[in-house]
Amino acid sequence: MLFANAFEWRAHKDLMHRLREPLGFLYRRHTPQHHAVYVESDMAIRSSRELKLVLIPAWGVGGIVVTLAPFAALMGWLTTANAGWLVLVTAGLYMVGYELSHLSYHLPEESFVGRIALVRVLRRHHARHHDPRLMHRWNFNVTIPLFDWLHGTIAKDGAADDAEARESHAVA
Repeated sequence: MLFANAFEWRAHKDLMHRLREPLGFLYRRHTPQHHAVYVESDMAIRSSRELKLVLIPAWGVGGIVVTLAPFAALMGWLTTANAGWLVLVTAGLYMVGYELSHLSYHLPEESFVGRIALVRVLRRHHARHHDPRLMHRWNFNVTIPLFDWLHGTIAKDGAADDAEARESHAVA
């Protein structure tokens, strides 16, 4: 679970917010599309057609499984086959948790899921990431902000105003 949380943080920060070929399709799908539609003050999906902007496509899920399979195989080779399968299943369950978490943050706030206290707190964390002034530097964890906390990348309230003030001061 720790490895998956670290992987989520690193992939979001370095692959989805920086154009790096040959994985540029990850950036293009995420930053110019997802972040253009969903901004901090307007996070909710409006129709089922928007699910493709929030959820990882099936080919992406397959790609993640293929990427993680060698780690699971290595664990199975170093320890036992059961440990290898446990790594793969845990990674799959983490992915499901990621998808459900991300979807819940993009559901309307007044929905049944949107009113759950934990969802409201984590939605606020994710919504701060959707501020264009913050998205390249802050709040990269979507599920549990553990690696945001460890790396000091949790944006506090008012962080966008502080960033804007520093930027305007530097220009002046």
